[in-house]
Amino acid sequence: MNTRFTWLLIAIALALTGYVIVTERVRTPPNPVPDYVSFDPARVLAVELLRSNAVVRVERTTNGWRMTLPVQYPAQAIAVNAFVDGLAKLRPRLALQVPAASGSGGTNDLREFGLGDSATLVKLETGETAPLIYQLGGPTPLGSQFYFRRVGAGGIFTADDAFLATLPPAPDFWRDRGLFDLRGREFDRVEIRGPTAFTAVRDPRAGAWQLVKPLAARADGERIEALINALQSARVTRFYSDSPLTELEPLGL
Repeated sequence: MNTRFTWLLIAIALALTGYVIVTERVRTPPNPVPDYVSFDPARVLAVELLRSNAVVRVERTTNGWRMTLPVQYPAQAIAVNAFVDGLAKLRPRLALQVPAASGSGGTNDLREFGLGDSATLVKLETGETAPLIYQLGGPTPLGSQFYFRRVGAGGIFTADDAFLATLPPAPDFWRDRGLFDLRGREFDRVEIRGPTAFTAVRDPRAGAWQLVKPLAARADGERIEALINALQSARVTRFYSDSPLTELEPLGL
């Protein structure tokens, strides 16, 4: 075999490799996610989700998060914070520029990314700037990632689909499951109605409980405190109805 010819082939191969590396570096943008800047979760004052015509809205108050849509109700702070923190921590990769995706057929071309009318819409309000609006789309072909957009960021991005587990699967998922919120309250009277009705009051000086109905007598303070603690720890398993027109008699209420 001709040694000179072999070295010539090696030199050509090296030259071609160098050309490919240089041209690929030129084609690769220095910033793969142009105009994408995250946000500070602590500055978020309200979160609104629109999924399949169902709207969920929670607002930050001095006592934590409170749901305002679809009903007025205390919200689960842990679940809401997990969603907001997860959205802020997304590490996106640029999948496609928006003009390239929608230039020929408008927004219809976004359906292949799950970013059409069926996409989940997320709006974050901070009170300082315009709301941040996100569209959460479908999974990528290879899995473990999903497509999403943010208004003003100028592209379609992909991110780890583990974030999607923080989305509420139902409108009432973010509602607080506590049956009663008795935190920080001092009680001096307990009244139970029904077959075992009784009324007990707490002596403000000694702190001991006394029965006043059905008879005057010393009460078992430990059992009354246990009752109050049980009410505080009771959890809602399912929200049946929020309609004021619900018939209560069939429910034993």
